[in-house]
Amino acid sequence: MEHVETGSEGSSDPFDVINEVFDESEITTKPWSEQNAKERLVTVFVVLLKFLIVLISLYLFICSLSFLSSAFQLLGGKSAGQVFAKSTILNNPIIGLMIGVLVTVLVQSSSTSTSIIVAMVSAGIITIRPAISMVMGANIGTTVTNTIVSLGQSLDKRQFRRAFAGATGN
Repeated sequence: MEHVETGSEGSSDPFDVINEVFDESEITTKPWSEQNAKERLVTVFVVLLKFLIVLISLYLFICSLSFLSSAFQLLGGKSAGQVFAKSTILNNPIIGLMIGVLVTVLVQSSSTSTSIIVAMVSAGIITIRPAISMVMGANIGTTVTNTIVSLGQSLDKRQFRRAFAGATGN
């Protein structure tokens, strides 16, 4: 694999490209004390707008979990919850851990799998005890996904060491 030099001085730092694109000297913002009334008003408006967007996003996320819980209740009903509750396999924490890892590796997102698990607990399909091990498995599944991605750097020994260290340090 051929190594491409980046940067204007020929350095081998890959972040030189980022530094060239996002040159901080071009971004100028006035301190609060130097802004006039209109600029201060715009700044306050932008901050309030960002805060409002965060609150609305959080509200939509919580609503989506509620909808997911309702969907599990409609699709599964009480019978599915009784099947999962009486299952000796799901009450084994190691099995719950493996389920969490498997689901996270399949959906490539521990947040998604954790949200599904929380919705299943909320719907009464599974109890808290197996859900804890499934959430722990979801967190382990994230590192498995990162490790698989780091294997893509295996052609370059130096890059692979950095990628693998970053993946397992998660």
